[in-house]
Parts: sequence; structure tokens; C-alpha cells
Amino acid sequence: TQFPDDTGLVQAVYATTDGYVIQVAPSGYGGVIQMAVGVDNSCAVTGVQIITHSETASLGATAAADNEAGQRFRAQFQGQTGSLAVTKDGGTVEALTGATMTSRAVTRGVNAALACAGALQGGSQ
Repeated sequence: TQFPDDTGLVQAVYATTDGYVIQVAPSGYGGVIQMAVGVDNSCAVTGVQIITHSETASLGATAAADNEAGQRFRAQFQGQTGSLAVTKDGGTVEALTGATMTSRAVTRGVNAALACAGALQGGSQ
């Protein structure tokens, strides 16, 4: 299947009645982070799920954790549109403490999913 992706991060796109689930694979501190990003028909993030990763325990691994810190980190992306960045890069995404590289990688993955969904929608996101 061909889908628009200028980043090389998009691995698969699943169309749903409400939008898309886009599988992306950005590189983090410990290696590739396999993620699924939900994007609705208005090109807003509906959710971020980290499938597999090799990030450092208690630091970058928190991005995928089913605890308050992990949920809070992933929830920042909910409803976001356009191009995102961590606060250290002038954006609004609060990086995980001690895990800026992981936080940037997850943000890159979300950006790739948003751009892909925007192109599929025919918009210029």
C-alpha cells in the first residue's frame, strides 16, 4: 500500500470510519519505538500507543508505561494538530524527566502520523 510519508517513519496506515490508525517507528535513545497513533478526520490526535521499545527503564520507558507519568505524557498529544515539539525545542510537549531523546522521538512519530493523515485527507497539514 502506498501512503504519503516524507519522514520514512510511517510503516502502516489503517483507515477507520473516524480517521486513521497510523503505525510509525521513530528512533529513540535505545532504538526504534514502534507506535500507533490515532488521528481523526479533522487531523487531530485521538491517542498514542507505544507497542514496543528499548528505552531505558524508569526514564524513556516511562513513555510506554501504564502508570500516571506514562499516561500523562501520552495524553499531552490528545487533540493536538499540526506540528508538535517538546518544550526544549520551543513546543508545548513536556518531555519526560531524563528522557528528552525518547520524548523527541515520540513527538517525531506523532508528527509523521499527523502529516500522513493530513496528506491522506487532501489537506496541507
